[in-house]
Amino acid sequence: NAEPGIQFIDMAKKWSNSDYVYDEKSEYDSRILSTNACSEQYLSRESLCVLASLNCAKFSTDKNVYESELSIIAESVNRFLDNVNEMEYRDNTFATPHQKLAIKNLRRTGAGVTNIAGWLFKANEEYGSAAGNDKISNLIERYNFHLYRNSIELGKEKGNFGLFDREKFEKSPFIQHMISLGLTFKTMRNVTCSSIA
Repeated sequence: NAEPGIQFIDMAKKWSNSDYVYDEKSEYDSRILSTNACSEQYLSRESLCVLASLNCAKFSTDKNVYESELSIIAESVNRFLDNVNEMEYRDNTFATPHQKLAIKNLRRTGAGVTNIAGWLFKANEEYGSAAGNDKISNLIERYNFHLYRNSIELGKEKGNFGLFDREKFEKSPFIQHMISLGLTFKTMRNVTCSSIA
């Protein structure tokens, strides 16, 4: 029944980019309240989950090859998800006025993965093993790098999410990690780009 089990809200709030851009003067409160019904993405009030997942088993297990594959697919996935937000906003197909505010102020997207066990099987690694976890960690880190790189580019092309404030945004521990990987956040289209079910 997609029951979420235990949710660690304090941990989620610590790593949530949207909590760091909160502005008490804004008409929209961007702070995390809970998750969507499947516990995939933590959300603020009446926020939307615009989600997609890659079938990991379709990707190479070689770092150099999947780096190239992810650089291409992440750009397409994030642009597609951002376009879903844009269509909802432009065509007024959101369910509530707060959803319109959520799109305007956050433009949250959630590109994720599925079939990670199939990918590990291709890599001849055991699911849950230290070596398997290391491989998954690298894959997801590189995926996030390319998703966030694309959102920076989309910010230059189409504009930033409404509550973007570089100084506040860069206080997020997740964004600090992305900075350590070489990204610079002068622009940003989406407050968050990934969601791992």
